[in-house]
Amino acid sequence: MSKNYEKHKITRDGVEYKLRTHLISQTIQANEIYQSLDSLDMKKDAHDNNSDQLILDIIEEIKAKKAE
Repeated sequence: MSKNYEKHKITRDGVEYKLRTHLISQTIQANEIYQSLDSLDMKKDAHDNNSDQLILDIIEEIKAKKAE
């Protein structure tokens, strides 16, 4: 689905939105398909650990970016 959004873009009322993918998976290293996503920064937005705090931090970052 992410690859489809990268190809066809996300727009609303004529405004194009930048796609940013966050990945939380314990099997990141075992599945190289994630590396084909242009919208995924493997160093910044790929996490191999899961916690409530991590998810809350991601949500807060999204809210802050949206407010900009």
